[in-house]
Amino acid sequence: MSRRITRALIALLTLAACGLPARAATVVFDPPALALTKDDTTPKTVGVYVKGLTDGKSLAFASFLTLWNRAALNVGVASWDTTALDVPGVVTTTTTGANYSAARVKATGAVKPGVALLTLRLTPKPGKVGNFSLKFRPSANLNVLHGPTGLAIPVSSWATLPVTISDGASSGAALASSLAVSSPGARAATIMYSLTSDAAVSVEIRNVAGRLVRTVVSAHPETAGMQSHVWPMVNDQGAVVPPGAYLAVVTVSAADGRQQRLMQAFTVAR
Repeated sequence: MSRRITRALIALLTLAACGLPARAATVVFDPPALALTKDDTTPKTVGVYVKGLTDGKSLAFASFLTLWNRAALNVGVASWDTTALDVPGVVTTTTTGANYSAARVKATGAVKPGVALLTLRLTPKPGKVGNFSLKFRPSANLNVLHGPTGLAIPVSSWATLPVTISDGASSGAALASSLAVSSPGARAATIMYSLTSDAAVSVEIRNVAGRLVRTVVSAHPETAGMQSHVWPMVNDQGAVVPPGAYLAVVTVSAADGRQQRLMQAFTVAR
């Protein structure tokens, strides 16, 4: 029995010495949502960040995939983080987006906190309006993070970026304004906004990866003026959400077909 215990202790010490990752990493967009205007040719940039790395010398991604509606959005590379990559990555266009592959990854490359591994630039295709998204997904066996010992660090969450293309000046007066999130305590947050006319309103809570956490109301008829909804800080399954950054998304639909989306980032603290 003592030999078995000794062998078990040796195995545990060996695993600890190898530096197993304490937690999984996440891949997020910053900003967590993007608003574009119809026919605006000035690119807006969004960064791809790796969060939750426990060691500054972890390796970077070698390959990953972005998916978007190519009929509505132009997406291009603004820059790569050359502190993590030996050379900038190679872009291969697909029918649904693009695959980004780094030619080589530095063995000692650091994904620095606050530095985007990749920065993308987005513009709308001519004449397009509506609600779209940019999704970030694994694409090959190479798309893993490794610690300094070579052990893989799992990626638990891949980002989705909500993108709204509004009609700009041609849409007339704004349907809604003044979106704010008040979080007076650990039990509830209040989403507040002002409507310029009667409309149907949907209110969602999303995480920093763009994934839906809670549908507060859906296509709810409301009158002009100040409106508010209370979110009890639970997800759609009724579980209490963890502290962290979230996004309030308010979509307003008028009877004449016009639509507007407001977004506001906020933090849940407990």
